[in-house]
Amino acid sequence: TGVQTCALPIWVGHDRLEDHDVSVPPLSDLIALYEDMASACGSFSRPKTIGVALNTSSLNDGDAQHALETLSKEIKLPVVDPLRFGVTSLVDTLLN
Repeated sequence: TGVQTCALPIWVGHDRLEDHDVSVPPLSDLIALYEDMASACGSFSRPKTIGVALNTSSLNDGDAQHALETLSKEIKLPVVDPLRFGVTSLVDTLLN
């Protein structure tokens, strides 16, 4: 097993990519798609997403915390801003 990251340029509260006329599906759909693609050829077992790191640098602390909590409830996974609030919940998930 290993850790794989995937960076998606999604802004909190937006359903479109900035500066592009491209709609963004719900993050839970993107997570499922990413997991499907990673195991599509059968060479690897199906990965499991254990959490999400969200860049909240454009938000104040209160709004950032609210964004993390809202997204976590939506996707039913831990969501952190690693630079602002650390990664404890993701590390705990990996270790358990």
